[in-house]
Amino acid sequence: MGDIAFNAQQLDVYSNLSEDICKSVRPWLEELLEAGYLTMIYSGATDIIYHHTGNVEMLHNLEWSGIEEYFQQDNQVLACLTIIPERTIVAKHEKLQVYSVNGETAGYITSSDNLRVFVMRNAGHVMPRNQPE
Repeated sequence: MGDIAFNAQQLDVYSNLSEDICKSVRPWLEELLEAGYLTMIYSGATDIIYHHTGNVEMLHNLEWSGIEEYFQQDNQVLACLTIIPERTIVAKHEKLQVYSVNGETAGYITSSDNLRVFVMRNAGHVMPRNQPE
Protein backbone atom coordinates (compact mmCIF):
# COMPACT_ATOMS: atom_id res chain seq x y z
CA MET A 1 0.00 0.00 0.00
CA GLY A 2 1.25 3.45 -0.78
CA ASP A 3 5.03 3.55 -0.89
CA ILE A 4 5.52 0.32 1.08
CA ALA A 5 6.82 -2.52 -1.09
CA PHE A 6 5.29 -5.93 -0.44
CA ASN A 7 7.68 -8.75 0.33
CA ALA A 8 6.19 -12.25 0.31
CA GLN A 9 8.52 -13.21 3.16
CA GLN A 10 7.60 -10.28 5.43
CA LEU A 11 7.38 -11.48 9.03
CA ASP A 12 4.50 -9.13 9.90
CA VAL A 13 2.32 -10.65 7.18
CA TYR A 14 3.28 -14.20 8.15
CA SER A 15 2.72 -13.56 11.86
CA ASN A 16 -0.70 -12.02 11.35
CA LEU A 17 -1.85 -14.88 9.12
CA SER A 18 -0.18 -17.75 11.00
CA GLU A 19 -3.41 -18.82 12.76
CA ASP A 20 -5.06 -19.34 9.38
CA ILE A 21 -2.34 -21.53 7.84
CA CYS A 22 -3.81 -24.91 8.79
CA LYS A 23 -7.48 -23.95 8.54
CA SER A 24 -9.49 -25.57 5.80
CA VAL A 25 -11.07 -23.38 3.13
CA ARG A 26 -13.29 -26.27 2.03
CA PRO A 27 -16.49 -24.73 3.50
CA TRP A 28 -15.85 -21.52 1.54
CA LEU A 29 -15.09 -23.55 -1.60
CA GLU A 30 -18.36 -25.48 -1.20
CA GLU A 31 -20.28 -22.22 -0.77
CA LEU A 32 -18.69 -20.60 -3.83
CA LEU A 33 -19.26 -23.65 -6.03
CA GLU A 34 -22.86 -24.05 -4.90
CA ALA A 35 -23.49 -20.35 -5.65
CA GLY A 36 -22.24 -20.93 -9.20
CA TYR A 37 -18.97 -19.01 -9.06
CA LEU A 38 -16.37 -20.19 -11.56
CA THR A 39 -13.65 -21.61 -9.31
CA MET A 40 -10.13 -22.84 -10.01
CA ILE A 41 -7.91 -24.92 -7.76
CA TYR A 42 -4.32 -25.05 -8.98
CA SER A 43 -1.06 -26.54 -7.88
CA GLY A 44 2.41 -27.23 -9.16
CA ALA A 45 3.08 -30.90 -9.94
CA THR A 46 6.18 -30.86 -7.71
CA ASP A 47 4.57 -28.91 -4.84
CA ILE A 48 4.94 -30.97 -1.66
CA ILE A 49 2.99 -28.50 0.50
CA TYR A 50 -0.28 -28.07 -1.43
CA HIS A 51 0.02 -31.03 -3.76
CA HIS A 52 -2.45 -32.30 -6.34
CA THR A 53 -2.99 -35.60 -4.54
CA GLY A 54 -4.16 -33.67 -1.46
CA ASN A 55 -6.45 -31.55 -3.62
CA VAL A 56 -8.04 -34.70 -5.10
CA GLU A 57 -8.49 -36.13 -1.61
CA MET A 58 -10.20 -32.90 -0.53
CA LEU A 59 -12.48 -33.12 -3.58
CA HIS A 60 -13.55 -36.62 -2.51
CA ASN A 61 -14.82 -35.05 0.74
CA LEU A 62 -16.42 -31.99 -0.88
CA GLU A 63 -20.10 -31.39 -0.22
CA TRP A 64 -21.17 -29.83 -3.52
CA SER A 65 -24.03 -30.79 -5.81
CA GLY A 66 -21.69 -31.06 -8.83
CA ILE A 67 -19.05 -33.33 -7.33
CA GLU A 68 -20.61 -36.59 -8.59
CA GLU A 69 -20.47 -35.27 -12.15
CA TYR A 70 -16.82 -34.36 -11.60
CA PHE A 71 -15.96 -37.94 -10.61
CA GLN A 72 -18.28 -39.65 -13.15
CA GLN A 73 -15.73 -39.05 -15.84
CA ASP A 74 -13.76 -41.86 -17.41
CA ASN A 75 -12.16 -44.02 -14.75
CA GLN A 76 -8.79 -44.27 -16.46
CA VAL A 77 -5.33 -42.98 -15.85
CA LEU A 78 -4.68 -40.10 -18.22
CA ALA A 79 -1.70 -38.42 -16.58
CA CYS A 80 1.25 -39.35 -14.42
CA LEU A 81 2.78 -36.60 -12.34
CA THR A 82 6.37 -37.31 -11.30
CA ILE A 83 6.86 -35.88 -7.84
CA ILE A 84 10.24 -37.44 -7.07
CA PRO A 85 12.21 -39.74 -9.41
CA GLU A 86 11.59 -42.92 -7.39
CA ARG A 87 7.85 -42.34 -6.99
CA THR A 88 5.12 -41.42 -9.41
CA ILE A 89 1.78 -40.06 -8.26
CA VAL A 90 -1.00 -41.01 -10.65
CA ALA A 91 -4.06 -38.81 -11.06
CA LYS A 92 -6.95 -41.28 -11.32
CA HIS A 93 -10.67 -40.74 -11.87
CA GLU A 94 -10.07 -37.56 -13.81
CA LYS A 95 -10.47 -36.64 -17.43
CA LEU A 96 -7.52 -34.32 -17.93
CA GLN A 97 -7.17 -31.86 -20.77
CA VAL A 98 -3.63 -30.94 -21.79
CA TYR A 99 -2.77 -27.25 -21.42
CA SER A 100 0.03 -26.03 -23.70
CA VAL A 101 2.23 -22.93 -23.79
CA ASN A 102 4.39 -22.33 -26.88
CA GLY A 103 3.68 -25.88 -28.08
CA GLU A 104 4.92 -27.50 -24.84
CA THR A 105 2.68 -29.34 -22.41
CA ALA A 106 2.43 -26.96 -19.47
CA GLY A 107 -0.11 -28.79 -17.35
CA TYR A 108 -3.42 -30.59 -17.08
CA ILE A 109 -6.87 -29.26 -16.34
CA THR A 110 -10.02 -31.08 -15.25
CA SER A 111 -13.28 -29.20 -15.78
CA SER A 112 -16.75 -29.98 -14.55
CA ASP A 113 -19.57 -27.45 -14.25
CA ASN A 114 -18.01 -24.37 -12.60
CA LEU A 115 -14.97 -26.17 -11.11
CA ARG A 116 -11.52 -26.22 -12.74
CA VAL A 117 -8.62 -28.16 -11.23
CA PHE A 118 -5.28 -27.34 -12.81
CA VAL A 119 -1.87 -28.98 -12.34
CA MET A 120 1.17 -27.16 -13.76
CA ARG A 121 4.09 -29.33 -14.90
CA ASN A 122 7.61 -28.46 -13.73
CA ALA A 123 6.34 -26.17 -11.00
CA GLY A 124 6.52 -26.33 -7.24
CA HIS A 125 4.92 -24.40 -4.40
CA VAL A 126 5.47 -20.99 -5.98
CA MET A 127 3.99 -21.94 -9.34
CA PRO A 128 3.92 -18.46 -10.95
CA ARG A 129 7.60 -17.99 -10.13
CA ASN A 130 8.54 -21.47 -11.42
CA GLN A 131 6.56 -21.16 -14.66
CA PRO A 132 5.97 -17.45 -15.39
CA GLU A 133 4.77 -18.07 -18.94
